[in-house]
Amino acid sequence: MLSAFLSKRNHHKRFHYLFILSIISLLAVLILVPLSSHNVRAADIALGWNPNPEPDIAGYKIYYGFDSRDYSEMVDVGHFTTCIIGDLESGVTYYFAATAYNAAGESDYSDEVMYTPTEPVTDIFVDPDIYYFGDVTIGDVSDVTITVTNEGIADLHIGTIGGLSAPFSIVTDNCSGETISQGNSRTFAVRFAPTTDASFDDIINISSDDPDENPIAIVTHGTGTPEPLENQPPVADAGSNQTVNEGDTVTLDGSSSSDIDDGIASYQWSQIS
Repeated sequence: MLSAFLSKRNHHKRFHYLFILSIISLLAVLILVPLSSHNVRAADIALGWNPNPEPDIAGYKIYYGFDSRDYSEMVDVGHFTTCIIGDLESGVTYYFAATAYNAAGESDYSDEVMYTPTEPVTDIFVDPDIYYFGDVTIGDVSDVTITVTNEGIADLHIGTIGGLSAPFSIVTDNCSGETISQGNSRTFAVRFAPTTDASFDDIINISSDDPDENPIAIVTHGTGTPEPLENQPPVADAGSNQTVNEGDTVTLDGSSSSDIDDGIASYQWSQIS
């Protein structure tokens, strides 16, 4: 019985998994896991299997080649239950089988697995993928740095970064037209500079050779708020001028005073003549 599936990664990594189940009695499970290679035209295959329960097992052999049941290569892995077959060419189909051996001889081949390595894949990841600038006072600016990372196994080629219009703009661009190798990142900075009292939305488009996210869209939001008014001094109003004789009682009333900003905190009186 042969089972195979393709899984698009946990956290943006792509792997293929091929399983051989219910193979000959000497082998329980053989698992093939393609790995990335430093050579973009080649692939490595990791194989693993459960150890046999028989106490006299001397080792295991992995056979592989270009034709079914006609294997041109063999690897004796001894007592190890894992091995890596390297430098497999992309686009070429390979066939794999395993045997176990002891002092009495070698088992028949296990069930067969075939696998065709594919071309290395790029995978773009952008952080943040949505950004809220919040409230920004008219006349001020707010900048954010956005990071573009290649989480694939082949070089990622970035095209043009664009799509923004005022009050958004790109102020520093270390990413457009760049090639990002596996696991590396590039950045660019976006500025929000509102000139009116309003809310704004826009979309940044990042083009690349990612096969399933091209272009990738980054959403931006921001709100322009009015500039606070300068604090104005209060206006004192003590009523009409009064002329009185020495020794008379005078009532002073400043209740008609006013302040357009925050209200009057206290009063201070002084005799000027």
